[in-house]
Amino acid sequence: MSEENSQGVSDDDKAIARKLAAAFNRPIKVFSHRDDEQDDLEVNVFYAPDAPARGVASYGTIGLSNSPLFTPKGEAQHRLELVGACASEVEHFPNALATVAMKIMGGHPAFPGAIFHGVIDTYKLSPTMSSMMLVDPFLWDDSFAAETLSAKTVAWLQAIPISKEEAQFAQANGADALTDLFVEEQIDVYDIERSSVVGRGA
Repeated sequence: MSEENSQGVSDDDKAIARKLAAAFNRPIKVFSHRDDEQDDLEVNVFYAPDAPARGVASYGTIGLSNSPLFTPKGEAQHRLELVGACASEVEHFPNALATVAMKIMGGHPAFPGAIFHGVIDTYKLSPTMSSMMLVDPFLWDDSFAAETLSAKTVAWLQAIPISKEEAQFAQANGADALTDLFVEEQIDVYDIERSSVVGRGA
């Protein structure tokens, strides 16, 4: 990824950037991520160290909401941006988040419980986690409520790493059942090398 400036960014995207900066409450950097196969797909990722805790980095996309959002019911009236958090030493986590965003830009349905298979594997980020699942944001209080801007209404979802077994469990039993397991097991959501709560390593 390469550093990106704010030239040519729309007023709505600037508003999204300000929202991320306020939620993370830390100095930030912005990086641009392009699809290697489709040069017209690009998304920026905000990065903030030690947010929401020391040793953790928070990330948020800017630009995903410029593309239509599809759910299993068809095109949604609102648009979407993503947030995520991971231990700071996991260098390529923002690449994985950007890849999820680009899959959504390409038409992959996105909603609470949507799973993006193999995204973690693509960047070899973890021996235990494999995919990303979207959930309602829960790490930054109420900072990411949906907001109507000048040209669009933007909602937010958080991408969290899950194992292959957890993905299978969520597909069989529902995403809520998996998140209930996460609460029961008190997983460290920042630890991308945590043990799976389902199947091997549980």
